Amino acid sequence: MRSLCTLIALLILAPSASTLAEIAQAPPLSSVISPANSTRQSLVGAWRLVRIERLGANGPIAEPFYQSESDGLIVYDASGWMSVQILGGHRPAMETPAHRTGSPAEQTNQPIKAALLDSYYAYFGTWQVDEATSTVTHQISGALYPDEIGMHYAQHVSFEDNRMIFSITDQKNGQPIVRRKVWQRVAPSLP
Repeated sequence: MRSLCTLIALLILAPSASTLAEIAQAPPLSSVISPANSTRQSLVGAWRLVRIERLGANGPIAEPFYQSESDGLIVYDASGWMSVQILGGHRPAMETPAHRTGSPAEQTNQPIKAALLDSYYAYFGTWQVDEATSTVTHQISGALYPDEIGMHYAQHVSFEDNRMIFSITDQKNGQPIVRRKVWQRVAPSLP
């Protein structure tokens, strides 16, 4: 930072030949000013789910909730808010009710409602990034499952081309299991 202040001071003061020589010897601005929020800036925007995978020591493991046809969207805004929605594949069809009354007719739809709930996942809240560890943490403010409200979900994040990859490593029966969510950046739709 001292080099940057020196450079600015030298540019503001009347440049002499010795000042210009000092400027020429100053470190490049890229080494003084680094993008402190590069991961944070990279996250901002909308991302479409490409796939969710679980990998064990012997290769891919079936994902119990999400299927290969799952779809989803995660959105991060620059003010620190986010939301995510994931739909499982093969969701059952159900007519949208005009209103929710709890009537006996609605009671007959309970198995379909349960299947719809089991094939949908959503929450919103705030987010933070730890640049040193490339970890993004979601602080949940509202969720489809109320017990998630107030929870914090931390995931390692990396970027490859226009894709964002979240990964979490868990242990099952003493073996590591890596769960990866791969997201594709959505191009802006507004002119």
